[in-house]
Amino acid sequence: MSATARRVRDFYAANSPSFLADEADIRSGAADLSIHRALRDEATGAYSPDVVNADILAFLRDRLSGIARPRILDAGCGWGGTLRHLADSMPMSGVGVTLCPVQAETARRAVAGADIVIREGDFCAAPPDGPFDAIVAVESLAHTADYAASLRLLAGRLAPGGVLVAVDDFLAEDAPRGDPLLALFRAGWITGAVDALGPIRAALGPALSIKVVTDYTPRVFRRDPETCASLLAGVTPDTLAAEPDDRERCRLGGVALEQLYNAGRMRYLMAAVTRHV
Repeated sequence: MSATARRVRDFYAANSPSFLADEADIRSGAADLSIHRALRDEATGAYSPDVVNADILAFLRDRLSGIARPRILDAGCGWGGTLRHLADSMPMSGVGVTLCPVQAETARRAVAGADIVIREGDFCAAPPDGPFDAIVAVESLAHTADYAASLRLLAGRLAPGGVLVAVDDFLAEDAPRGDPLLALFRAGWITGAVDALGPIRAALGPALSIKVVTDYTPRVFRRDPETCASLLAGVTPDTLAAEPDDRERCRLGGVALEQLYNAGRMRYLMAAVTRHV
């Protein structure tokens, strides 16, 4: 396991109980056992973690309509919320992988009774044996060392005609790579592989294609630029890295991410990866 993977594992092992208790936070999906953040529901105006889960379900139902019981991998399944949502809504079998033993225990309870196995481990170091008709990765690949390499690795576990659905923060194509806000975000959220879609597409090579399914950027929660700037006053990558409180470091990294969205330098996308036939 890489040093970054250990840091991610240890962060969620220490903080998952408090995240799960924080159901009122509109930027987390704790109430739905989804570690990914909530988005504004266009019908109600409320922020909900159900937006991404519902869209993944609709996309997979359409894409896998000819398969009676698809096999699905959730790479970075967290507490199992997405797998539970899928299992409650369509016939399927599946595997979920999470680095964190605390999350794995919660996920096993979440999917109890479904044909789903939860495994503890690093899906990049040892991805489960395929083939899978679909692979889902929600805000997990940004924690890996190389986004395109991780996509290639997981795509190798797809069945013929299968699809990999990634939902994540991507840099805007013209965003400066040396942006101090990006450094703060990476330090706070233990990310390494954040990049724009263009370079990722180029690095995938000719055998794979990636296309945007949904651009959620306008629906991402963010406070106004003045509030974010005030909260980040005096914070540098060095001071953030030295912050002993995991939750505070994560909170400030999240504020930096909000400011990146305010500046138009980040996009929140659902993207689909398929193999060329």
